[in-house]
Amino acid sequence: MAKILLSMTAMSFLGGCAECEDIACPACEPPIVLSVTDDQTGDPIPGVTVDGDECYELTGPPRCYVRASVGTHSLEVTAPGYETQQVEVRVRESSGDGCCGCGHESVSRDVALESI
Repeated sequence: MAKILLSMTAMSFLGGCAECEDIACPACEPPIVLSVTDDQTGDPIPGVTVDGDECYELTGPPRCYVRASVGTHSLEVTAPGYETQQVEVRVRESSGDGCCGCGHESVSRDVALESI
């Protein structure tokens, strides 16, 4: 089951080879990023969850950072007062980024929930 990330830095890692030891890699983008809004107003929705885990809210639409492996994932997106929506997302393997490769290509998706 996919889990929401609480820390973007937790996903940063090195390739593990000797030639990469002295390279400071930036944090990897999360595999899946969902931006969730109201389908009528476009306004951000408070209290969004993905597969039961709360999304991280800063400014603007809540961003849901989902940890997922390479492959296709069916995610349940919901919020109080809104219809639940199933969102299918495919995470592709990255073609390689040298020492700082994350192993996946990040996918961003806008999700508009319909109020009940």
